[in-house]
Amino acid sequence: MKKIFILLTAVFSAALFSSCGFIDFSKDDGSITAPTITYGSDGGSIIITPVHQSGCYYVNVIRYEVDSGSKDASMVQNSTVNIGQIQPTEYYNNHAMTFIDYYTDSNKFYQYYVRYRKADGYTSSQTTISYQGKGTAGSGERELTAVDPSTPVRIDYNSNTFVLTIEKSLLVVSGTHELPETHESVTGTPVYFVPMIGINNGVRTQLFELGEQTINSIDCYQIALGNTLPTAFRDKELKITGIYGQEEFDPSKGAYTSEAPFMNIAWTKPLSDTDLFVDTEAASYFIVKQQVEEPDVYDVTCD
Repeated sequence: MKKIFILLTAVFSAALFSSCGFIDFSKDDGSITAPTITYGSDGGSIIITPVHQSGCYYVNVIRYEVDSGSKDASMVQNSTVNIGQIQPTEYYNNHAMTFIDYYTDSNKFYQYYVRYRKADGYTSSQTTISYQGKGTAGSGERELTAVDPSTPVRIDYNSNTFVLTIEKSLLVVSGTHELPETHESVTGTPVYFVPMIGINNGVRTQLFELGEQTINSIDCYQIALGNTLPTAFRDKELKITGIYGQEEFDPSKGAYTSEAPFMNIAWTKPLSDTDLFVDTEAASYFIVKQQVEEPDVYDVTCD
């Protein structure tokens, strides 16, 4: 029987996900002008404003670290990260779109470019000059990590029901003692936060939301893959590439709002390849036969 689903015992940190490996940006011949970069009035954020392009489904914001603030700065190898997505909503009407990067390190320098997703594929902009990080005190680059760094986070996979389960208490965001709220925030809390699992189909890596469940009095995150994966992820060899924290907010409000023309979807760095392992109960393959509604696309493809 053809094996069509592979669960890895480690997270890939190569070209498919958060870290893209070394990319030669000197060959970037994008015809679209680099996004405009400004510093937020709060003193702790960087605002990225892409050039408007009609017909976009969404815009990815990609950042990498450089070794200085000079015009001759060199890219830091394996530092390229797809940090988020600008997602137009039903209220979008050719508004100028922005993305707010709250999670940079004030001791580092960065360059940015954006990638437009259209019907015929990706189109990338030119890259910006170098900008110094402006992360708020104590935040810096945000990362989803294991509570106990010495113990890998276990993902249980039930091959009969195609369900992945993770104990909630095993995960934490860097700089905090617990995960943020996983539902729409109260006033004063900036984001709507959910943990997401990255799955690659050999071409693209997409994120899928992990829902909350209580199993035998233990709070867990869980996803039923059989009812979730879109058509492009069926009958393919699939790989789990990591777990991200996702924050969704209206950049004009700094919080989730229901009628914004576009939303910012920001991603933490994922668990590293030493922080995750998958335990399978039986065979590591399955076939999804039922038709399901196509989910929203959270695209973290990075190459």
